[in-house]
Amino acid sequence: MTTILDAIKPGDYLLVDFGINDGDYTKAERYAPVCNNVDNPENGSFEYYMTFYIKGALDKGATPILMSPTLSIKNQTQPFSVGYRNIDSACSALARKYNIPYFDLGSAMTNDFNQRDYNTVKGYYMGGYNGGTDFTHFTETGANVTAGIICNGIKGMIKIRPALDCTITESINEPRNTS
Repeated sequence: MTTILDAIKPGDYLLVDFGINDGDYTKAERYAPVCNNVDNPENGSFEYYMTFYIKGALDKGATPILMSPTLSIKNQTQPFSVGYRNIDSACSALARKYNIPYFDLGSAMTNDFNQRDYNTVKGYYMGGYNGGTDFTHFTETGANVTAGIICNGIKGMIKIRPALDCTITESINEPRNTS
């Protein structure tokens, strides 16, 4: 966890987006439960780890930007709905406590993806691309679309010069399933 904080410097922005992999209680090695306490978070909780990054970035003169988890469409059809609302609430509460930006990425993705064709959205995920079951992790195209959503969502929150250019190329060379 210290690798990022060792490299960060004044004026940098740190986008922090955890939750999907940390919220699976069956994976004890990475589970970080929401404790609903941003003032004195329990050791090992989601808020504890987020506070580590927030304070670390602020101590270095950087600006942390908290984001809700990305949208997983596992077991979903359109209209998509946001999951992990307890994590979203924890991020929002931490952002208020530390007076830092918060971007509800899950809601922004849901709104955007519900405007698109289902099969197009499905192709943004590894499972849709290769016929598998992974509808959490993105293909390169899905990552680019998500980057555009993030860029457009945060550009009004922060003052970067020159202004952010959120032009994203959706279709690029995807990995091929050779099995």
